[in-house]
Amino acid sequence: MYKALIISMLFFSVLSFAQEQNTVLTETHEIQEVSSFVRHKVKRKETLFGIAKRYGITTDQILEHNPKLITSKLKKRMKLQIPRYRTVTVTQKSNNKLHLVQPKETLWRIAYTYGISVEELKESNPSLGEILSIGQKLIIPLSSPNIVKNTLDEDYFYYTLKPKEGYYRLYKKLGVDRKVIDSLNPNIKEMGLQVGMVIRVPKSQKSDMSVKNSLLVETISLKDSVLSNRFIKVALMAPFKASEVDLDSVENTNLLLQKRNLHTISLDFYSGASLAFQELTSLGVSLEVDVYDTENNSSKVQAILNSQSLEQKDVVIGPLIPSHVNQVSKRLHSKGVLVISPLSTKKVDLKTNVYQSIPDEKLLRKTMLNYLDRKLEKEINPCVMIIADKENQAIKKELLKRFPLAEVIDPDEMGGFVKPDLTDSLLVDVQNNWVFLETQKLNLITSITSMLNAQSSDDRDITLMTTYRGDVYDNENISYEYLGKLHFLYPSIQKPIENNPFKQFSRKYKNQYGTLPNKVVVRAYDVTLDALLRIAFQESMVSPTLVGETKYLHNKFNYQSVFSGGYTNTGVYLIQHEDLTINEIKD
Repeated sequence: MYKALIISMLFFSVLSFAQEQNTVLTETHEIQEVSSFVRHKVKRKETLFGIAKRYGITTDQILEHNPKLITSKLKKRMKLQIPRYRTVTVTQKSNNKLHLVQPKETLWRIAYTYGISVEELKESNPSLGEILSIGQKLIIPLSSPNIVKNTLDEDYFYYTLKPKEGYYRLYKKLGVDRKVIDSLNPNIKEMGLQVGMVIRVPKSQKSDMSVKNSLLVETISLKDSVLSNRFIKVALMAPFKASEVDLDSVENTNLLLQKRNLHTISLDFYSGASLAFQELTSLGVSLEVDVYDTENNSSKVQAILNSQSLEQKDVVIGPLIPSHVNQVSKRLHSKGVLVISPLSTKKVDLKTNVYQSIPDEKLLRKTMLNYLDRKLEKEINPCVMIIADKENQAIKKELLKRFPLAEVIDPDEMGGFVKPDLTDSLLVDVQNNWVFLETQKLNLITSITSMLNAQSSDDRDITLMTTYRGDVYDNENISYEYLGKLHFLYPSIQKPIENNPFKQFSRKYKNQYGTLPNKVVVRAYDVTLDALLRIAFQESMVSPTLVGETKYLHNKFNYQSVFSGGYTNTGVYLIQHEDLTINEIKD
């Protein structure tokens, strides 16, 4: 009886929802109709405008009921009919339809489904924001409220047509020719290509655009934009400890630079930022740059703040240490000086003037989990194995929510290893094998990648995944060849692909510094160039969402405001190794 009641209630709620979703809306209008007439005898010097004003009506309303005024002028003693009006409410059926927002629906998806543009949807819902809530009611403007024109297919990407885009421009931008576009979008034959139209394109399209919920989104190039602010005052703060660098001793300096510590990281960061300064100058931006050595000492940071020189800056890039970033941002908050945390993945205090330029670990893991959720909608019964050390038990639980039948392997706590016989017995030949490795321990990563590489074959397909790839994976003892054979898949803040812009940057950097740029150098160039271009473009970074997502050599930036204040970068890539190449996954 209880179960029957639940089923009955569920059926009723579904039925009620379906009925509400298909509700034909009505429109209520207030109209004025004539209720009576007043006789008016024209007096000397009276005008038509004055009479209309006296009775609270318009001159056109007087003319409508006194056609003789069209052929003759207003005269003394002329008798006029003055209409008196009353307000009447009229209700009639509307061409609009009610839509209740479903999970995962976005503005463009709803607009595409009903064959309208996002702008038309916004015009019919003036209070509509970019974020929708489940069950939210939207008015859909339709010529025929029962017709749904388009069906979304997750096997394709979608693209919104821009002004002046024809087949040739679409081919140059997406690598998709007219024949393919027309075949995937039959409505184009009747309507032609129109601005705001959303078209379906193959996932195999070739472009550098980002993908958000299946929609291709263009990356803005601020280098090609009109720059408003031509003079920017910049401070660069890092723990150089310049007093400890003996510049007169080439041997000692070289020994220092060979060690990876805060000194060398700071010098790498400065050299990368310097190339960004040079590029900005070539774009016509004048810079006043001051460099401050924090010496990795909070007292030194306080001394720099007490000098008040930072209060005159537009932006401070650094310091590199989160606690020092907090120290600087707290002092400069009331002065409106922007502070950018350039390298740390650890969270800083996000005051309204602070920008966390590196996505945090939580966002990286969430990006990977969201990808898995989409992947599970299509993948049929993958064989899943989870290897997680004791520091990663929380993410193991998240994975088990998605893969309750997964085989869980706990590494040996002493040596941090897994027995080869155990993994070999759990891998299968007839299904895809997904192995999640959740650890930041070098010995466990090297042993697992080596072991899985030996157990992989043409008949046994293995994909190695992780929800967080730390810097430990950059260690030279981890084989990129093994990662390539295991189709290693992970979320990343960087897209380490050697395209033409990166090759040009590398040549320029080597000419100036005698060596190839490392990850810190590239990061410094990207974060500095992005921050200063944003300020040059809109005179401030206070509204970064007006610019949207930007991409440079290896990093992308999509700043979003957070509830507590400040902004955090949400630009995350999904990266997959295939043999010796590295690809971005767009899904």
